Formats: sequence, structure tokens, C-alpha cells
Amino acid sequence: KTDGTPDGTTLVTNLGNVPAFSAAYVNGTLLFTAGQPATGVELWKTTPSGVALVMDINPQLPSSSPRALTNVNGVLYFSADDGIHGDELWKSDGTSASLVKDINPDSAASNIASLTNLNGLLVFSAVEPTTGKELWRSDGTADGTYLLKDIRPGASGSAPNLFTAVNGALFLGANDGVHGN
Repeated sequence: KTDGTPDGTTLVTNLGNVPAFSAAYVNGTLLFTAGQPATGVELWKTTPSGVALVMDINPQLPSSSPRALTNVNGVLYFSADDGIHGDELWKSDGTSASLVKDINPDSAASNIASLTNLNGLLVFSAVEPTTGKELWRSDGTADGTYLLKDIRPGASGSAPNLFTAVNGALFLGANDGVHGN
């Protein structure tokens, strides 16, 4: 950590030679991904005495590899693979983590990406067998997590990307099958 000065720049802890992939600040706590040989890459948090593992989401190696950590109204959303459901949408309050919804059932991955806070609502892209990769939204509940728009009907999907929230609107790139990207 650093306060911007050489003397104020110090090592918080050494978790080993596994790189961090993502981080987000939620309710006064820095949540981040990092790994150790015993857990692989999992979700961690800062504490007054250093750092602590929030949850070993996939206790079997390889790790759950949480990524795309995004704060929406004090809840951390991210993508992770628990070894059972594949890569799916998860959330955490900083003390534990839970699966929001198994979008692509069984062990198939939903390939969650582009998590973005849009006016206090999570929007993201995900793969589902009948629609392909499309635009989704979530309020943090299974029932409140659903396909927002099937931009390119059919299993091909529109592959939405480059999400940017500006003045209450989400701008993104997508292929509707007619106009290209």
C-alpha cells in the first residue's frame, strides 16, 4: 500500500507468487483475488491486521479464479467457477460468497464478462445455450437475474462488449446479425 510517499509505501503481506487479477473497494474493505499454493486463486480481503481469505469457493484445485470484481450498492459481484456449476455469477458481502444464479446449467460455463454498475443495477454479458452470449442484468437474486435483451436472436449471440456507463445509460458494442459489430 502507499500514501504517495516513499516512506508511506509498504508491503501489506506476501501471499506468494500468484498474481492478483481483480480488486474492488466495498464498504470500507478492499476485496481482491490472489492465490496461495493451498487454495489457488480465490477471494481475499484486507483486515486491520493484514489480509484474510473470504472463501475458498472451489476447495479442489484448480482454484475458482474470481474475476471482474464489481461493486454495486455495497455488494461485490464477480465471476467464479466452484468446480460444480462452471464459470457463473457470484456475490459477496466481504464475509462469505454465494452463487447468484446458474445461468448455463450444470457444469457448463456462462463466461460472465463486462460486469458494470448501471444506476445501481448489475449489467453483464453471459452465455446461455439458446441465446448465446447476450446482455443480462441482476439485482443479486436468482429471480432478478435474467436476459435483458436478446440482441441477436438464436444461439449465435450478439457478443456484447466494451460496456461503458455514461449519465445513466449503458453504451456497448454488439453484433445484431444485420449491422455487424
